[in-house]
Amino acid sequence: MRRIWSAIERIVPRLSLALVGLVVAFATDPAAVGLYSWGILALTFFQSATDQPIRQVAVSALTTRGGRKFLRRYTVFAAAGGLVFMILACSAASTLNSEMVWSAFGSLAPLCLTPIFTAIATVPAARLQLAQRWSVITTGRTAAALAGTSAGVAVALMTSSIVGATLALLLSEAIFAAHTYLGARAVPPVSNPEMATGAVRAFLPMVCYSILGWGQGQMDRVLVGAFSGTASLGNLTVASSVARSAGDAVAASQANVLRVDLNHTQGADSAVREIVARSLRSSYWLCAATIIATIGATYFIVRPLLGASWELALAIVPILVLTTIPSAISWSAAPVHVHRGTAKRAMIAPSVGIVFAPVVAYLSTSGLELAAWAILAREMVLAITQVTLMGRAAPWGQVIPGFAATLALSAALLTLPT
Repeated sequence: MRRIWSAIERIVPRLSLALVGLVVAFATDPAAVGLYSWGILALTFFQSATDQPIRQVAVSALTTRGGRKFLRRYTVFAAAGGLVFMILACSAASTLNSEMVWSAFGSLAPLCLTPIFTAIATVPAARLQLAQRWSVITTGRTAAALAGTSAGVAVALMTSSIVGATLALLLSEAIFAAHTYLGARAVPPVSNPEMATGAVRAFLPMVCYSILGWGQGQMDRVLVGAFSGTASLGNLTVASSVARSAGDAVAASQANVLRVDLNHTQGADSAVREIVARSLRSSYWLCAATIIATIGATYFIVRPLLGASWELALAIVPILVLTTIPSAISWSAAPVHVHRGTAKRAMIAPSVGIVFAPVVAYLSTSGLELAAWAILAREMVLAITQVTLMGRAAPWGQVIPGFAATLALSAALLTLPT
């Protein structure tokens, strides 16, 4: 049941924001979505250096006095640093529209405040995870996502601009921060120094890992936007949003549960391997449901909604959605590295993935379909590398069927008429 709650907690907000993005795409054009994409790229880059790595260590850090002091300092730094960074990034992105600089910055402005609320929610959310209060987290995420989506859709339709999407993201983070803060007050403190061994020391390697992970996942978009323009970036963004929102949420949610399970395990590699294998077995069922639901929604809902102007983007959704399985495998690696004290190894795989970015950008000039296949190949290589780096804790017995399923589905797509 924990896996279901955790999956819902991740899937609902991502699908909600994806829905807002689709409404924005319907109300605007690829160039406007491209501007929004520049803002999101900046936000996700900052989160890769702060929010993502702190999640890997926050649960363990809470169990010691030094760890809790570190988390308090992190919250202040992430909030203030995020505000300054996003103001600078959104200002730079706004200059791409030389005729309407201030209007563009105004549309992106809500993103500047988003890191503040994300930072505030970090410690309360970790306390709730440590106490196994998954339903509380899920309720908060769901309520925040629905409220943000409702407001974002209304604003997007009224203004025919990207401000609806940026406002939805801000509201979602603000409401979730308030909910987790109130919910965590009822959670008693936990002290277990053995559980927290190396947690704070693992933070900096996890920062490097997450930034490299951002590079391998987003650098292709940066290069596509730089060399092919904001319209091409907009098409790739919509395709990725439709295809990967639910799948990435499933991968992240299962990693959250795995992280807690590993924190309560002091066993050898064989025990870790069994825990990860059990996690992947559960994840595959969620991955299968996600792939089927995404393809069905694309053809029966999204395509009629957006129309012919977004056909290039929607045509590659069936390819990109296949990254769901290798992503679930890759996301299981970071908690294992932190648990085993080998966090520095986690940086190797994203470094390999970054090599694919110029390939994806180059292929996009000939067609988005070729670029999509390159992205799928990158995720497969990344997953294989991550599992190999797990060493004796690698659950190959569960990984190989996942790879086989991805290859079989890819072959099936290639045989279909274009």
